[in-house]
Amino acid sequence: GCGVLTSPAMGQAVAALAQRQALPDALLARGLTREALSPDRASLQSA
Repeated sequence: GCGVLTSPAMGQAVAALAQRQALPDALLARGLTREALSPDRASLQSA
C-alpha cells in the first residue's frame, strides 16, 4: 500500500484536527479538506 507515503501527511492532518486547528497549508493546497476526513462524510453513510 501507500501507507508509508501518506503517513506524515495524515499525522499532520490528525494533529491539526485533534487540536481544532486549521489543516496545514501544504495539505490544503493539495485539496484536502476537513470534510474529506470526517466520519460523517457521504462515502461512509449506509444506503
